[in-house]
Amino acid sequence: MKKKEFGIIKFKSIMLAVAIEFLVNGILRTADTSITGYIVGMTGLSALNIFLPWMLVTNFLGAFFGSGAAIIYSRYMGEFKKERAEEVFTLGTVICAVCGILVFLVALFLMDLFLNFMGCSGALKEMLLNYRNFYIPCFFLLPINRFFTNIVYSDGGEFTVVVASITESAGNIVLSIPLGLMMGIGGIALGTSISMSAALIILCSHFVRKGMHPFHKIRLNRKDLAEISLYGVPEASMYFSLMLLSIPMDKFVSTYFGEAYLPMLSVLFSLIEFSLVFESAGEALRPIVPVYLGDGNIPALLKLLRYGLKSSVTLGAVTSMIYLFGASFITRIYNITEPDLQGVCLTGIRIFSLSCIPMAVEGFLDSYYLYAEKVGLSLCSYFLKYFICDILLSIPLSLVFGKNGLWLGYALAPFLSLFLLLTVTRFTHRGESLPYLVSDNGNSWDCTTEVNAAGIGNAMEKAEAFLKKKNIDDKRVRNAILNLEETLGLLMEKNPGKTVLAECFLKTHADNMELIIWDNGIVFDTTKETKVFSGFRSYTYPILMKRNKGQEYLVTVGFNRIRITF
Repeated sequence: MKKKEFGIIKFKSIMLAVAIEFLVNGILRTADTSITGYIVGMTGLSALNIFLPWMLVTNFLGAFFGSGAAIIYSRYMGEFKKERAEEVFTLGTVICAVCGILVFLVALFLMDLFLNFMGCSGALKEMLLNYRNFYIPCFFLLPINRFFTNIVYSDGGEFTVVVASITESAGNIVLSIPLGLMMGIGGIALGTSISMSAALIILCSHFVRKGMHPFHKIRLNRKDLAEISLYGVPEASMYFSLMLLSIPMDKFVSTYFGEAYLPMLSVLFSLIEFSLVFESAGEALRPIVPVYLGDGNIPALLKLLRYGLKSSVTLGAVTSMIYLFGASFITRIYNITEPDLQGVCLTGIRIFSLSCIPMAVEGFLDSYYLYAEKVGLSLCSYFLKYFICDILLSIPLSLVFGKNGLWLGYALAPFLSLFLLLTVTRFTHRGESLPYLVSDNGNSWDCTTEVNAAGIGNAMEKAEAFLKKKNIDDKRVRNAILNLEETLGLLMEKNPGKTVLAECFLKTHADNMELIIWDNGIVFDTTKETKVFSGFRSYTYPILMKRNKGQEYLVTVGFNRIRITF
């Protein structure tokens, strides 16, 4: 029978949900562009390309505060600090709401100045203002939508995120086509606003459940604010870099190749946004890595990282094949039929397909570095990947090789970025194991087992063999095995007829030992079950726990997690 690993099983579930979310977001962006191309024409595509910086700045704020707060939330949950986590939830909600209001107001009053700076006038300017008028609710909704999505992942509610994402994508397509035909580009924007609102309502339903995140009094803790900003910078830098790139690239392409080739950038930037699916393996680490680091469970963490890296390579290879053989389909999506422009885009998409595997690998590593509190490395990776290497290669190569050179620059940038990231990591973390920067010191044992008689017996044997190998005295060995047996036995009693998995982690210290068990059975608090006697162990278990030095319980990523110190 294939060996099961608890963390990897949860990783697969979250990764699938994140991949669907990112695919849906890519489809959402593509749908707007494609529908605009068919209903409004090439002028509409140019208008969306000019509007792109406003979308990116909203995503930037959502990532800066929403992702940063979600990372701190996950870290506190990994450290069994539920109250602090819920304070961060309250603070993150308020900050994201304020950011949304600010962008809403700026877009309302300063859009004219921006369009004048970009040289827009006449029908194009009117089209952009019409789009702004109906898209403007999204400026408020997007930051808090992003934050809630990350929190729901941390709570193990990936199914809720999938439903919200599919609702947003399907709703956008279903609404934008008829509204676009009736109202033009403004109707397309209105469809986007309505579908995003529906998605947020679905996400909010997660918090209606009993016991989910009561709002605390806002605590403006300077440490929390500083950490939220610090951990939000790397992911936000992606949108900041794309925002900085979109304006000069619009100018560059207009100047050197002509406005007729601006739709080429719409395709290129859509592919870059769509390539965020490569971040799905890294994003799936967000709720799990803080747990393993908080526990000090390096064996399980290394198994998870090796599996995640292989998943990233596979995802990159599959996407590369899709781009390579589906280039003509992609141009049809955007209704690009002019022969010269279509030829440039076809060749460009196939060139861009070369970049998929290094982008996927780097996306996994920079996410891991961020969640493992290697913020400097993560920030370095994001700026290398989304800004510095693109600029270094795309414009010079386009001046030498023309339009194909621009695509080649974007295709080669991830190779250069990954090489530079690993080089920087090697020089800044000498003596540490690359690329994960953690190593197992041999003082801990990890095992995933089915919670049944055979599984419990097998786990006890492995734990006993580990402890004897470490020369632990017999009394401490018996105590550890007793705690392991009784805790797993209690889980078996609470889940009759169910297949339950439990990850057992045992760590030895000079003066004590820690046993941490993470299981996917029925949710119940082992520290508050003394009044419910469902079996013999429900009576004896509290007596055993009183003999130990401490016991903590917390629902983490939707599952029971208990830490016993003895």
